[in-house]
This record gives sequence, C-alpha cells and structure tokens, in this order.
Amino acid sequence: MRRALLLLPLLASTASAGIIDGMKGKAIDDYTIQLEGRYWLATLNAEMMADTSFLDGTDIDLDSDLGLDETEQLWEVDATLRVKTLLVHLAYTQAVFENDKTLSETISFEGHTFTVSDNVHSSVRLILGGLDLEYLLLDVGSGTSFGFELGVGTGVRYLRFQGRIASEGTGWAEVADRDAWIPVISVYASVAVVNILRVDLQVGGLKLPRIGGFRGMLIDGSIEAKVFLHHLVYVGIGYRLLYLEADYEKGGNSVELNGRVGGFFGAVGVVF
Repeated sequence: MRRALLLLPLLASTASAGIIDGMKGKAIDDYTIQLEGRYWLATLNAEMMADTSFLDGTDIDLDSDLGLDETEQLWEVDATLRVKTLLVHLAYTQAVFENDKTLSETISFEGHTFTVSDNVHSSVRLILGGLDLEYLLLDVGSGTSFGFELGVGTGVRYLRFQGRIASEGTGWAEVADRDAWIPVISVYASVAVVNILRVDLQVGGLKLPRIGGFRGMLIDGSIEAKVFLHHLVYVGIGYRLLYLEADYEKGGNSVELNGRVGGFFGAVGVVF
C-alpha cells in the first residue's frame, strides 16, 4: 500500500506532463491515421418475427419473452484515414446476446411452435461492418486553440443478423440467419479545444425500399469525447447506437427485426 501511495504523485506528474506536452505538440485535429479500440457495454431492446410460407411467426419481444435484456461487453475497432479534405472511416463490431428462459406464452418461429412453459435457450448475434467516405465542407481553426470540422459523404454497412431459439426439453432448434449490404448517407463533425479535448460525432443512416430482399431503415452513430494525454495518444468515453427496422425476405420466408443496440463505451486511440 505504501508503494502504491508513493507512486501516485509520480503518475499524476507523468499525466500532467503528457497533457502539457500535448498542448505544445502537433494539433490533435491534424493527423493522417487514427486507430481506436472500444470497450462497449451494450444492451439490446428489440422485437423479432420469423415467418415461413406456410406459418406466420409470432411477434417476439426479445426482452420480456426471451430474457435477452442483459448488458453485454463488446469490443469494437475503429480506423480513420485522412487525405487532405477526404476522410475514409472503417469500423467493425459484433455482438452476441443470449439467455435461458421459461416461455410464458406459445410462440412460432421459423415454422416451429415452442409451447408455453417450455425452457428455451435463445441467442441473437449481430455483425456490423462499416465504410464511409466523407468530404470536409468546413475545416476552420486549429486544435491547438479551437478547431471545427464538418463533413458529409456516403458509405455502406454490412449487417448480419442471426436469431436462434432452442428447446432444452426436446432439443429442437430453429435459426433465422440473414445479411445485407446497406448504403448510407453519413455526417461527421468534430470540435477540438486547446490540444487536450476533442469531441467527435459520426452518424450514418438511410431508409430503403425493398432492394435484393431487404427493406428498412438503419441509423448507426456515435458521439465521443477524447482527452489527449499526449498529442499522439488519447482516451475517450462516448455513446454508441445502432437503430434498425429491417425486413429480410429469402426463399418465401421473411425475418423482421425492429429495435436498437446501444450503450456507453470507453476507448483508447492513437493518431499519427
């Protein structure tokens, strides 16, 4: 304990020196590559329905009906390449929500009926990859004092959804597995202050008619406050949200998913 107490002044001095060095160094909004890892505490709030050509599915509330309401710990990777006024933004994450529950009502899913009082193991898996190309309409000031950037562009999201319900009594399991490439319109905004603090907003979304078996609306975004310990290294905290209204059709079967995945995240990143 004494050693830990003796280290505190040294750590505080090192952090202060890093922040002061950051204030004197390269502007925090002047970079070519940014790499970031995120630790995301995400919750799922959604409804799901899976029909077949011969049996309508039940509108299933994933929280109350299947108990998929626990916060899950996820990892996300995020990267940005900056070439003058062009930003290339990449992101990837995947989430798995699962739980066991005794059904309080009979449900139909992917052509099979799971009866009331049946013990089931349920899971939902989401994979989300994103690519955005954005042009900076505004790039004023400098992060060494005050800088502001605003960009707009276009991009694409790859979204894969897999829902599974299995009866622990009979062993019967049904899986709904769908994926889609979804174009989006994206917006980027950033404010940097005195080479210490930068706040970034990234949002992409679009509402689509039926294209290739997919119809729906997607909003994918985050807002993050970054504190630079050095002009090359930062830590961040923010909020991440994926909102989806989706209707997938394939071979006469359809899967509907309406809801959101959201939560706060912590991050560590480097810029150079």
